[in-house]
Amino acid sequence: MQAIIAMHKPSGLPVYSQNYSSIMKGKNTLFSGFIQAVSIIGDEITRSDKKISKTKRTKDKLDFHKVVELDLKQFYCLILDVEELRTVLILKSKSSKRLKEILVHFSFAVYVKISERLKNWNNDIHSLDETMQPLVYEYFDIYYKDPFKVNIQESELLKYKKKLNLSKFEIHIMNTIFLLLKEKSHFKLMDILEKETDKNEDAIINATESLINFKLISPIK
Repeated sequence: MQAIIAMHKPSGLPVYSQNYSSIMKGKNTLFSGFIQAVSIIGDEITRSDKKISKTKRTKDKLDFHKVVELDLKQFYCLILDVEELRTVLILKSKSSKRLKEILVHFSFAVYVKISERLKNWNNDIHSLDETMQPLVYEYFDIYYKDPFKVNIQESELLKYKKKLNLSKFEIHIMNTIFLLLKEKSHFKLMDILEKETDKNEDAIINATESLINFKLISPIK
């Protein structure tokens, strides 16, 4: 995930934004302009989508709040509207089903917390930071941008494979990590995703989470 933006849909202004990409870091004007462009595109897409949804409505209560994915060539956008709240995720590659589901649950959780403030919003773009930040960390694996370390030696991997009954793919991810550590003293979970571009993203995330649970890898405090 390159960035997350929550917007007050009626005004088109951001109520929360966080940029995780080095491409836009320090370029606040560019990032703000990008947010406005996404807002305009999102309005057009969701307007078209609502026309379609009127004739194809299902009993699923989440169907009305459909996730829209835009391919903008250099990156992808996931857009979801829940009443006055529009949530936008900027992605480096096409999203997984898992991420779309997380976005739905996250957006509804956010709306429950801030719905009254959105209805009476005073245009203060920093007023919701304290409410939004914990929810972002709760729902999204943002820690994959943080530095991590390995808690075992490479020579011990076979021992832990037997001891913890590690899967073939978990071993593969550990070998990828040791390969990364030949170039630097720590690694980021994002490094694994970038190294394993031919593998399924959900499988990589699940394997990495298992390694964290097994305490084979851990964040550097």
